[in-house]
This record gives sequence, structure tokens and C-alpha cells, in this order.
Amino acid sequence: MTYLLKTTAYAALLAGVSGLAVPAALADSRVGVSSAVNKQSTLERGAIQRTFTVGEDVNFKDRIITNPEGLAQVLFVDGSTFTIGSNTRVVIDEFVYNPADGSGALVSEVTKGALRFVGGKLSKGTQPVKFKTPVGILGVRGGIMELDLNPSCESGGGCPVMTASLIFGDELTLDADGGGSRQVFDAGQSIVVRRENDGFEISVVPTETLGTRGLQQRLTGSPRQNGGAPRAPAPQDVVDSGLPQINSNQSPFVIRPVLRPEVVTTAVSPEPDSPGISGPAREVTQSVNEKAQGDVVREETDPVDPTVRQNLTGLFATPQTAYQTSNGAATVADPFSANIAGPVPAGLISVNLLETPGGVPTGVEIGDISLPFPISPGTTPIDPVYSTTYSRQVEGGTILGGPGGFALYFLSLGAPDSTTVSPAAANPSTGLYVVVGNPTPREVFYPDVLGSRPAQVRTYSLGEDYVRTALDLTSAVPLLNTAVLERFGNRFVNDAVETPLYIIERTNLDRSARTLYAAFGIEGYGPDQRSFIVSDAGLVFGSLAGSGESALGVGGTRRGSYRFASSDSSTFMRGGTGSTKIENPLRFTAIAGPDGEAFIYSSGIHGSGLARNSYGGEREFIDVNLSDPLNAPTDGTQYGSALVPALLSDKTALSTLNRPSVIFNGFASGMVENADLRVVPYRSYGSSDVLFSFDGSRASLGGVLNVSDVNGADPDAARFQYAFGFDVTGTFPGASSSRSAYLDLSRFAANSTGPSDSQGGDTTLLFKDDGTVISHRPTTSATPQDPGTYVVSSGLVPQPELFSAADVQECACEFMKWGWWGSQTQFEDNTQPSGQRTDFVHLGTWAIGDLPRGDELPLNGTATYNGHAVGNVSVSGPGSTAQYVAVGDMQMTYDFAERAGSLEINNFDGRDMSGTMFGSMGVNGFEGSLSGLGLEGSASGAFARGPASVAQGVLGSFDVTGAGYNAVGSFLGETR
Repeated sequence: MTYLLKTTAYAALLAGVSGLAVPAALADSRVGVSSAVNKQSTLERGAIQRTFTVGEDVNFKDRIITNPEGLAQVLFVDGSTFTIGSNTRVVIDEFVYNPADGSGALVSEVTKGALRFVGGKLSKGTQPVKFKTPVGILGVRGGIMELDLNPSCESGGGCPVMTASLIFGDELTLDADGGGSRQVFDAGQSIVVRRENDGFEISVVPTETLGTRGLQQRLTGSPRQNGGAPRAPAPQDVVDSGLPQINSNQSPFVIRPVLRPEVVTTAVSPEPDSPGISGPAREVTQSVNEKAQGDVVREETDPVDPTVRQNLTGLFATPQTAYQTSNGAATVADPFSANIAGPVPAGLISVNLLETPGGVPTGVEIGDISLPFPISPGTTPIDPVYSTTYSRQVEGGTILGGPGGFALYFLSLGAPDSTTVSPAAANPSTGLYVVVGNPTPREVFYPDVLGSRPAQVRTYSLGEDYVRTALDLTSAVPLLNTAVLERFGNRFVNDAVETPLYIIERTNLDRSARTLYAAFGIEGYGPDQRSFIVSDAGLVFGSLAGSGESALGVGGTRRGSYRFASSDSSTFMRGGTGSTKIENPLRFTAIAGPDGEAFIYSSGIHGSGLARNSYGGEREFIDVNLSDPLNAPTDGTQYGSALVPALLSDKTALSTLNRPSVIFNGFASGMVENADLRVVPYRSYGSSDVLFSFDGSRASLGGVLNVSDVNGADPDAARFQYAFGFDVTGTFPGASSSRSAYLDLSRFAANSTGPSDSQGGDTTLLFKDDGTVISHRPTTSATPQDPGTYVVSSGLVPQPELFSAADVQECACEFMKWGWWGSQTQFEDNTQPSGQRTDFVHLGTWAIGDLPRGDELPLNGTATYNGHAVGNVSVSGPGSTAQYVAVGDMQMTYDFAERAGSLEINNFDGRDMSGTMFGSMGVNGFEGSLSGLGLEGSASGAFARGPASVAQGVLGSFDVTGAGYNAVGSFLGETR
């Protein structure tokens, strides 16, 4: 019989519908029992109050009140427990429980004090256990939570009004009163709430940074009432106690009424000074035995032997021997080292998921290897074992457990014993991935009713690539090829700035959410410098590429560039990204968990292994040199892939971010490298040359960068226009590139558009010296209309060490923005043997802002601006040219009445330069000459609107030339 505990009215209704007599034990509102009480506590039921003692029934709507020395513990019939600290008030608002399937609800109200919650069966369901607090509603799924409504003040002097810590489990959520929500998914993280004038400030911090000693004392008793414990338990003590395993895996407690109890144990109140709340694991067992007043407590369990769910194959990925291109095969000498991934042919290996009849996974069989299914998040090593399926030794591996039934198995396979092995085992050494999980409902990202919930930003933490770990590559940045990681080295890459993976929803939730990831590493100054930058902008889709099959996943485009040494030419990065398919008996999926908690972030796996929608033309990661054709690099190490887990770590309301829909203008610069070894400086000369358009409702951006040949050094290319994101030129008004992501005005990135956007390379243009204009249109590329342009904001990948190493102060200038760009273009050129020219730009710079009209500028007065300059340097030497990034200090004084002023750029690559700038009435702009020791050049700029004045900021571009020396860059500054 289903056992529902809510109200007597509900029980009566149940009796009326069924026509059956409802036993007395079902007709009352009992939801649990007090299993321990320390000192005086009060039970308030209606208008009646009495002393709370051990063995007392706890009913729906009961209020439990503890005094400053009181403690109490309540055991609920689903196995949940409340440890109620001193000076606390708790009301049981709602309790519904069906032991047959573990469904139901538990809602309580905590108005003051402290409480520890240990989840039973109800917390393992799809709906969280809820706690109403003066701050908002807390939700807990599958774990242990500690709540403190009177936390200790911080060392800095601030006093939070609430802390909530996830000690163990799946998820902790706070929906604050007045708007705003935060979520944590990792044990050891806490939500901290501070009161602000207009509401609450909510943050997530490591629990270890909180002062929890006072909380633990309130949850265990004062030194005179410590329950015999030699010390106050810390959060880790709760995890180590074994309760997570005991409580999470126990079967439901089914309470059946009988005429006479078969088991009766007298509950004895503890002595005043000795007992407190003892070890959690013992409490659960003891409380069940102590409480049996007229009822029998029985434990129902699933059969011990699990059954096999057939036809589960998961995703298999192993390095390939070659990568197929449209021009044939480019052989990869060492697939394991290059980490080229591809799916194992269907049916090659059987995988069975073992589970109980109730649907609880217990293990996975991969061929002849049996491995356990992880019962909680975390990693478990796989011991070496011989596999007859592969005819080789499994050298080890890792099991990664995640939320929502997600699990990743990685097997490191040794050399085969003979040549009579399966094709998947033919490589000397390789790796095998198996991914399983429960599909995320489509409604999580695309609700049926628009506006049914506020738009959010999801933050996913990226894990390790286990193939790379087996190669002793401990560095992060999954979008770098394995061979590149090996050459850069672990230390350099680990010091790089890397973002998490963001999923940014649209404000009205009507279309695809955006994805955003970036990483940037730069080391050394001058000729000793090396650097890389890589970004990914994509979207969340609802169907698989080319199939239309419903399945949530992510797909994007990898773009970036690197330079191993200043004397090397730059190398460009291309390829698709996405989430690998997770095969489930119900349907394919790519994102797992009831709230989209996990997926595998991957390169564009060749074949059907990658779940993407519009990026079918993208391939595995490809690193392209100036001397290589774009469609088939000559060296196999230029190919690669990645497979890393992405686990949800935080959710933030989109409304809390600064993301208006605005249009900014500005200036850009960069060194253009050509395949014939020319390195030519290019920059903008007017503020209309650079346009960034931000669309807050669509979480996207688009724009163009125009740069011109500074010295006339290129015999054919006078100017380039590079387009990115959605089309702002009006050439393709219907195009809407999904290759951009706008998190806020400090964090954004965009890539050039591709063929799926109908825009392509027709908005990336080369303006020739003779006045003709041609489009980016390579003749053999697999993605002919995608130039490979990237734009990344400095706020997304900040580099304070770049400035501090040069003793330069970076401009705060929050109302203006600056960042990095690069491109890889090909244009028709009959003078070249290949019939086309190839041009690269690595780590060019730009600066943008809200530029007022010229007639809005002041007519008199003088302003002084301070800021920084950042740009590119090219130094020619015997047989080679060194290229690197440099920074410097910038100062400008401008007389608005005279429309003239002085510009100084000092300590830029150890050089100083200055000059007089001239403007005109009615025009927002200035230009003039620059000079320094052995240097000559020029600068152009404009004034930017700030929060304090219409001309609070200044920005622009500059260039200088000397003997074998060229520099070009951007600058920005603000009034002091």
C-alpha cells in the first residue's frame, strides 16, 4: 500500500476514494520520530507546548524549538535526519512519501539557528528537499547540508546573514527573496549571503574558508554537553563516517500498522550532562531500533543479484591510424601521441549496464572487463587486468562518477599480444572511452513555456583528458593539440589563464543558448617570448547533426593561434568542438543528468561520434602553418583531439550581469604575416574602421575590423576587412552567426562566420592597391567561406603578469574595452604559384568604446589621460624576424579649445615616443606624428564617453618604424 503522510484530510480522502478502511497509523500526521535530545527542547503542536524527549512522534506542522543549550535530532520515515542546533526554530511544512518508488516531498521552515540535514530517499528524487529561510528557499538533492542563520563574522569585518554548505551530495540551490539564485554541485562549497541596501549579495566560496567552529559546536553541544565526542566533528568527519553510503543506499523504511507491536523498546531520556548527538551512522541505526510505538519497522530490499540492461553501447573513442581529408589521407605517425579520436565500429565491443530491478546501476561490463558503477561523484582508479577481448593488457585507467547517472570509463590499453586482434586494437598503444548517462530532458534548456523561469548562465568545470594524463601531460587547455602541449610543456600551459565553459541563455529562452570558452598563455618579454590564444564560441542544440534526432548537446568552433618562439611563424588552430554522444536505451543524448549536470566536451570526432548541429563541415583539431594547404596539413602531429568531462559547478541569473545591447567603435592593429615571409604592420586610421555590435537578448555580438598597410610595404594589399560574429555590414542581413558569445561587457568572444550562416568570407575582404576588392575564398579548403578570424576580450583572459613584468600599469578604464584578435585568410592571387595568397595575424589588438559625436565634445578646457598601450613588435635580424607582444605606459594632455594636445607612449618595448595630436571642431578624432630615438611613426584616436563625462576616455592606434624595427598597437586611457 502506498504510504502518504501529509494531513488527516488527505488520509480521509484516500479512504473515501478507495472504499477501504484507513488504519489509525495512516490517519494521523506522523512523519518521523525524535531519535536524540540534549538538554531542554520544546515541541509545539498547535497551541500546546511540551518538553521534547527521545522517542516522541513528530507530526506534520510541528514546530521544534531548542533553547541556547538545546539539541535535537529527528529521524523521518524516508531515512532523512535533521540535527537541530541550539537556539533554533524548525517547522515541518510538508511531508509526502511513497516508499514504493521513493517519491514525495519534504518542505520545512527554519526561521533562526542552525541545522544539519542528512538526505534520505526523498533527497534522491528529481525534486529537492526544500528549506524556507529568511533569505530564500534552499533546495538539497542527494546529500548532506549544513545551514547557519547566525554565522560567524568574517576576518575582514563583514557578517553574513546565512551560510549553507554542501558537505556531500549532488546539488545545493538557493532561490533568494527578491530575485537571484546560486547553485553548487561540488562537496566542500558553500553559499554565503550578505545583506545589501537593496537586497542580498550571494556568493559561492570553499567551505574551508568559513569559520565553522561555532556552527559545529551548536550542532554537537557545548563543551559540557558534547555527547562524549572528544572534539567537534568537521564536515569531512560527516563524510568519513560512512553515513553517505549507509543512508543513501538503504531501502525505504516501511511502517505498517498492526494490532499489537512485535517490537517495543522503551525510549530513555539522556542524562543531563553526558549524551549529545552522537556519530551520524550510529544515530540512524539506533533511532530505528529505539522507536517502535505500536508499529513494526521493516526493511525492504531489492534482490542482491543485479540484472543486465541489454543493448547499451555508450560512446567508444580510440586514436585513429590516419585522418581522412578531401584530398586523401594525412598519415599520423603516432596516433596515441597525437590523440586522434574516433568511434569504435558498432558492435565491435559489447557493453552491458548492470542494475537492480529498481533501476539503480551497480556496474558496467566492457567486453570481458567488469567494473563498478560509481555511486557518487569522484574518480576511482582501474587496476591493470588482462583482456581477452583486446588480446592485450589493460594497463590501468580511471572511472569518473558524475551527477545524474553520468559515468566515464577510460581504459589505457597496452600493446597487443598478436596480430589477430580487432581493428580497434591494432595500434601499439591506445585508449578506450566509454560514456554512459541518463539524458537531460529538453525542457531543462528549452522550456515549453517561454518566460517560465529566468534566463541563466551555467558554469561547467572542465576535467582532465585521460589519454594526455597517460602521456604525463598534466597541463590543462583541452583545445591545444597534444603535440603542442608537449612542446610548450606542462609548466607554461598550467600557468595560462583558462576560463570554465559557460552556457549563456537568451533572455527569452526562445532559441539556442550560447557556449563560451577561452585560454591564453604568454611568457617572456621581447625576443624570448612565446604565446598562444584559443577560443570556442558555439551553442546548445536540440537535435543531432544530419539526423534531426532529438538530443541535447553543445557544438562550437575552435579558433586561435600560437607561436612557439618569437622567430617562428605563427600557427593557426581550426576544428569543431562539441559534446560526444552518450548512448542510452531510451535515446541518444549528449548532456546527462536531470539538470544538465554533465557531458563530454570534445573535438570534432571523425564520423558519427560528435553530436553537433550546424558544424558538420568542421573536423578534428587541425593546426595550419603558412606553408600548408588548409585542407591537408603535411605533418600528422598537426592533427589532434580532446575528450574531457564538463561538470556543472554553478548557475547564475542572467539579470545579475552587465550585458546591454550597444554599439562600440574604435581602433585595431596587427602584424600581417604572408607565406612569402613578409611581416607587415597594419592599423586603423579612423574610429569607423572598427565596429562591435552587442546583442544582449541573443547573447551574441558581431562586427568588423579594418586595418591598413602602415608603410606601403605590401605590394598588393592596401587594406583588410575582417568580419566576425553576426553580419553588421548589411551584406547578408538574414545571416545570424552562432559563432559568438556575449557573457557581459568584459567577457565575450567571436569567430568568423561559416557557410551555414550564409555570410561566409564575403564580408572578409582584401582591398588591393589598384582599387579592386576580393573576398576570402580559398579554392581547396574544407570550409571555404570561413576565414578563421577570432576576437577575444582581455577581460575573458586577463594577463596582469604581462603588464607587471614590464612595470606598466594597465588602465582600469571599465567603460572602454580592449582585447585580442587574429585571422587566417586566403585570397585569389594569380602571381602566386598556388594561385592564392595566405595571410595570418597572431595576437593583434583592438580598443573600443562608446564614442560621442564631435559636436558633443567640450568646446574648452584641458584634460589629462593616463592608460596603457599594447601591440606587436617585429624585429628583423640576419636570417630571421622576431615577433612578440609589448606593452607600455600612455599619457595624453588635450586642449579642447585648441583641438590639440600631446601624446606620449613610454617604456613600450623599452622605447619612448611622443608627438603632437591635432583634431577639428565638430569631429571626434585626432591624429599626428610620433617620434622617438631612431623611430618615426604616427597615431590616430578618438574620445570615449564614460560615466562621469562625455570625454572621460581616449583610445586609438599607433605605429613606429626604425632600422629593422616595426611596432604597431592600440592605446586607451582615462582622465584622473
